[in-house]
Amino acid sequence: MSFDQIVIFYNEDIENLLMENASPTSKYNSIFSIPKENAKQAIEMSQIFVDCFDSAGENKLKFNLEKAKVAIQKRKSMTLTHYMDKSVVNQHGKISVAVDQVIGLVKDALKIALTPGDQLYQTFAKTITDGFTNVKKLADDNYIVWEHSSEHKTTYEYHALFSIANKTTGAFMCVIPMALTITVDISKSKLFFITVQDVHNYSLEVKALEVVEALQ
Repeated sequence: MSFDQIVIFYNEDIENLLMENASPTSKYNSIFSIPKENAKQAIEMSQIFVDCFDSAGENKLKFNLEKAKVAIQKRKSMTLTHYMDKSVVNQHGKISVAVDQVIGLVKDALKIALTPGDQLYQTFAKTITDGFTNVKKLADDNYIVWEHSSEHKTTYEYHALFSIANKTTGAFMCVIPMALTITVDISKSKLFFITVQDVHNYSLEVKALEVVEALQ
């Protein structure tokens, strides 16, 4: 397998590639960093996680890590390698620092090879940053679930999914569904104008898992 031609696919690219396999109701901001010939496999693997959300009650539409673990069993060729449920509480600092904290947590817990400056790292960092600074668009695209909003606090959950196949993953495809719950000390309306340089009190909860499957 040659990894000389890694392509970054975003949601609109994925839907254009294989419309018949892409779910129109997907709640994930999906990003693939893979050779183009492996796109079909990446989509099939990611579809396993389409329904891994609570369906009722006050947590409706929130990512359910246990459901995701069970869903993996539907595809016998996939293996769960790592999962995480970690929090960062009551931090005061720039949003850019919060992004770095999320990346650090995910790297450590899921053992993802992310090197600052390379294409995968930049794509990963942008996707996480969007969860703080591009909230209006993500909400319009159904990648965000609102939990609480008041004059001084807003809580929401952001869903993203990464599919990776490169020299580091070798003969395997790696898929990572993720839910990032963010609580920040401003109203929803002010949240729409936040930047990476803004300073706020925030807390974070990251739920994610990693599955792998041999490249087809």
